[in-house]
Amino acid sequence: REDIGILVDALHFWRAGESLAALSSLPAHHLNYMQLCDGAAQRPESEQELIRQARSARNVPGEGGLDLHGLMSALPATLPVSLEVP
Repeated sequence: REDIGILVDALHFWRAGESLAALSSLPAHHLNYMQLCDGAAQRPESEQELIRQARSARNVPGEGGLDLHGLMSALPATLPVSLEVP
């Protein structure tokens, strides 16, 4: 479908185990915007901790262990960015 859009959330992207190559292959016109935050590099083992981190333990970009540089490099430079931080 052509009338859909994708929101890229940095934390959810890395927690899902996706690859930067998969992200780069998406048609740019389907990417609406990005939510940027940082977080622990390692994915939590429990679903409860995964939810806790997503809801209340996001970090300011640069204060966590996510590969934000790689993520931003894989997205169109003109993609709007929304900070999702405490």
